[in-house]
Amino acid sequence: MGDEPDHPRGGAPAGSDPTGDGGGVLRRRVALSTVSNYAGQATILLTWFFLTPFLLDQLGSDVYALFVLATALMGYGSLLDLGLTSSVVRFVAELHARGETAALRDTVATGFVLSTLLGVATFAAGAVVAPLAPVLFAVPDDQRAVTTQLVLLTAVSAGLVFPTGTLFAVLRGLQRFDLVNAVSIVATLLTAAATVVALLLGGGVLWVVGVGIPISIAMQVPAYLAVRRAAPGLRLGQGRPRRHLVGRLVSFGWAVLVVQGASQIKTRTDEIVIAVFLPVARVTPYALARRVAEAPQILTYQFVRVLMPLSAELGARDERDRLRRVLLTGTRLTLVAYLLLGTGVMALAGPFLAAWVGEEFRSAGVIMVLLVLAGVVDTAVWPAASVLQGISRHRPLALFAVVGALLNLGVSVVLIHPYGPTGVALGTLVAATVETLVLVVPYALRVAEVSVTALLREAVWPALLPAVPAAAAALGLRAALAPESLLAVLAVGAAAGAVYVVVFLATPGAATERDILVRAMLRRRRRHP
Repeated sequence: MGDEPDHPRGGAPAGSDPTGDGGGVLRRRVALSTVSNYAGQATILLTWFFLTPFLLDQLGSDVYALFVLATALMGYGSLLDLGLTSSVVRFVAELHARGETAALRDTVATGFVLSTLLGVATFAAGAVVAPLAPVLFAVPDDQRAVTTQLVLLTAVSAGLVFPTGTLFAVLRGLQRFDLVNAVSIVATLLTAAATVVALLLGGGVLWVVGVGIPISIAMQVPAYLAVRRAAPGLRLGQGRPRRHLVGRLVSFGWAVLVVQGASQIKTRTDEIVIAVFLPVARVTPYALARRVAEAPQILTYQFVRVLMPLSAELGARDERDRLRRVLLTGTRLTLVAYLLLGTGVMALAGPFLAAWVGEEFRSAGVIMVLLVLAGVVDTAVWPAASVLQGISRHRPLALFAVVGALLNLGVSVVLIHPYGPTGVALGTLVAATVETLVLVVPYALRVAEVSVTALLREAVWPALLPAVPAAAAALGLRAALAPESLLAVLAVGAAAGAVYVVVFLATPGAATERDILVRAMLRRRRRHP
């Protein structure tokens, strides 16, 4: 899903820089950003992992389901972003690469004003939706008041994210993901600690959402200071909002908005569909399975998110050869990052849920497997989407995303009656497959002038083939050891991941990765003989 590279094999030759810069500056920048992203997201995932059983125990399954539904419902508030965050990232990267400081200041100022207004709009939307939520989900009478209050608080929390999100977007455009993640880690740990304290003191589900509001407000201060440190010459206070920049940001962002809206339908509507057609309690097993199934995607995204500003920078310099190499290498590494964890998650889905949150949730392992398979298909085209956004060729993706979202919703509604929540997960898999293989991939290959053969040879097969022995190892160990404790399940998953890494590095398609690993080991040996 990138232009055909000059190298006859379609990728960077063994021993070369996969991004194409001879000095390796871009490669080191991508590596540093990715490592910091993984550190930040690992903190979030581990916090959620340990906090979820505590929340279930303190709130109960039914109230936890209401919390999930309120979060899913107000997740649509992010659509009021209008694609603004992605627009700011893209134009900050481009203007910074060109050295246009004055235009950069005005762009940031315009984005900040717009994001503040959009945050207010989110508050208003929450006030409208909150009274309707208990009726929509057929909530029992004794829980209707708390449901309304929960949606209101969630709307306030979501609206406060917008101004801080603009500051984070500036840092991402400057490719200072290390600073973004430093602030995010602090916010995550503070919120988790406040949640635990609130529940132990007798607070209910409203406190779970409410404690994050003052923390969101306070985090705008370190975010602002991080921008000043990353770009001292930017001088945010000197920029002025410009009317023509509003049109520019919205023009780029509308397609991103449509894609984000479709993504919300695909990821947030599943629980809503279940709550509308089935008892609310059926939401909890599905939500837990979905969150675990999303873990490989969340971790993989920490690598993919650095590709869009990088592509915008390379596009601004018209360095198409480097763009092609970034795209193909990025696709391969994205699949590797996903399958490294996703293979074990599929093989150990049921035992993991049973050991983590209780035996009654083991049956949701089938849902988890279907959602992980859907994630493989969906994640495979993320690098292509990032590069297309970076060069402003992403608008057709909006139409494709709408088709996928509507298909997801339609198939889920049809299948929920005969198959229950499993049918909803199956609908997600069907929609992701059609959208990716029938719509996105052909368009991306045509724009990038890449053959299907090159894509399979350089990006897909090197990542997919190691998943077979890794899955076999996980299933074999599962049958032989019958792991029941969480530690035992994680150990089997780690063994499957080790098999995947070894087999991948032994394949011919991993020549570049092997060379990078060897060089890193040699450098470390020279520094620490």
